[in-house]
Amino acid sequence: MVLNHFRETTRNRVVEEGLRLAKLPLLGRLSERAAFPEAFADGKSLVHLGGAAAHEAKTLWSRIESWLQTV
Repeated sequence: MVLNHFRETTRNRVVEEGLRLAKLPLLGRLSERAAFPEAFADGKSLVHLGGAAAHEAKTLWSRIESWLQTV
């Protein structure tokens, strides 16, 4: 499961607790969503933009890869 970053921390905790109880993996959150269309418009990968969006994407992709190896 990948979540958009919630501003409401209470909802965040409720969703994360629900995922934990359902034994679903929380792979990460996307808070730098504005960078996705910017990268697409420039014809670049998100990683090439650098900054927080690139770090977030690398972390998320790494977690997805690790999770896929377990299933």
